[in-house]
Amino acid sequence: ITTYSSVINCCAYYNGPKDGKMSAFEVAWQTFQKLKKRGDLTANNIVYGTLLKAINKLNPEGRNREKMITDLFLECCRAGQVCSFVLAELRLSSSMKLYRRLVLKPSSLNDKDAKKVEKILRRMPRGWRRHVAF
Repeated sequence: ITTYSSVINCCAYYNGPKDGKMSAFEVAWQTFQKLKKRGDLTANNIVYGTLLKAINKLNPEGRNREKMITDLFLECCRAGQVCSFVLAELRLSSSMKLYRRLVLKPSSLNDKDAKKVEKILRRMPRGWRRHVAF
């Protein structure tokens, strides 16, 4: 799993010409897809958070990016891999409106709690973090 997350992380920190961002993102996305196809490994919280970072740094804002963020976060929730790192990367990569819809409403929290990650972790559905290894 470390190799997959390292490749995604390298892509997330791509610092070359602007036209190479999509190529870097494609490598990150394909790496994630290869990991998902493996029967002996599953994505962990580090992989999900790092891929959110890659989406944030390599994709322009807009509907396509918000859909990717939404789909990835919901997959992370189903996998039980939400942690403070995932929440921080989600907050950095999404609009407040999207963050509110994905995290605050299910946790019964309001906007003033948006930056209080530990409070969110305590109030979010337990299933969202059930497989996180601390």
